[in-house]
Amino acid sequence: MLKGTLWSGFYRIAAIGTAFLISVVSARLLGLTSYGTLQFVLSITQLVQLGLGLGLATQVLRKSGEEKVTSNPGELDVLIKRSVAIFLILMFLVGVPGFAFWGLIDGPGQLALLGAAAAFAISQHLIGVYRSALVGRSHFMAAGFGEFLSGIIALALLGGLLVVASTVKLDPADVLLVRTGTATLGSLFLYLSWKNRRTTIGVFTAPIVDGAAMISLARAGFPVMLIGIGAIVNSSADIILLGLIRSSTEVGHYHVATRGASLVVLPLTVMIVPLSPIISKLHRTNQRELKTAFIKTTAVAAVAALVIAGLLLLLLQQFLGLFGPAFQGAANVTIALIAAQLLNACFGPVQHLLVMTGHQNLASRAMLYGVATNVILNLILIPHFGGVGAAVGTGIGIVVWNVLAMLAVQNNVFCGTGSDA
Repeated sequence: MLKGTLWSGFYRIAAIGTAFLISVVSARLLGLTSYGTLQFVLSITQLVQLGLGLGLATQVLRKSGEEKVTSNPGELDVLIKRSVAIFLILMFLVGVPGFAFWGLIDGPGQLALLGAAAAFAISQHLIGVYRSALVGRSHFMAAGFGEFLSGIIALALLGGLLVVASTVKLDPADVLLVRTGTATLGSLFLYLSWKNRRTTIGVFTAPIVDGAAMISLARAGFPVMLIGIGAIVNSSADIILLGLIRSSTEVGHYHVATRGASLVVLPLTVMIVPLSPIISKLHRTNQRELKTAFIKTTAVAAVAALVIAGLLLLLLQQFLGLFGPAFQGAANVTIALIAAQLLNACFGPVQHLLVMTGHQNLASRAMLYGVATNVILNLILIPHFGGVGAAVGTGIGIVVWNVLAMLAVQNNVFCGTGSDA
């Protein structure tokens, strides 16, 4: 666990730090309003990506961790290829009417932004699938470096554009295209890393495009997809509703606040990566050790989150000033979101534990209640309180789904007396 945390933690922190710097550079390149537009589109893109992904990356992660014990050699390779094929087919089916509708509503000039968003979703899905395959086999270093590599190249290119920004007029589509190109390079690196690290020679042969098998795969991933969508809605509903109800300016403020608050839950995010294959193994072999690993992970994540939250509050104005003077008005929103993410970290990896032990239906149910709470409160609070109301609604939604997930863990994973029905 410690070794995996160190390796995955180094690259995960580096990747998140790079993403943070990309946000800083993008904000300075585009300005407050255009930056808000970019984040609004990215939030919708994340929803579409997870919806079309059907939880396929999580299935790859679980199968990769179990392959040596339970699977036929080569079956995982077929699963990976089918997951990519399903995503591309669904992206085409959704993309064609999406382009037509977007062009009808906002005019042909906005099609470039939609096309860039679609390309970005494809590149991100490829990264997710191959990173999951590597993590499941405990190749944490290779999995982390692929994401880190794409971020570093994107940062370098966007930083170069910032240097010549006085002579170049940029819009959100330009930034998305840069990030799509670099994410594609990252996914290529991950693919080659997976191909070179395969320790099992494939003897399982099956057609990639198999209707019955692909439907079965999609059906199995549907609860995980709901969890993923729920997580994105929990983190993006506030941004999307702010953009629809208020303005892009408030979205710009709010996204910068979420960047800061996300640092609070970073220790938990880092520890989940090496914890995944451990959960898969201990769930089958030693329930007592699984509970011990969960408790220790939660305790370490909570203490680290408290330290980060304290530092952020102490240096709040300096942090917001990194994005530019126009973003320093986001202080109150940032404080509210920091409190929400601190509570999130204190519950530990409850949702991930449910998914990796086969209780994804319970996890999706808990997430559904949390999302419903989040969206309802956002609709009530945003018109009157703007970003602060969105932050409060999001925080309460996070608490609801964490409490329900924790109850499900106690009743179905550690006690073993419950049912996933």
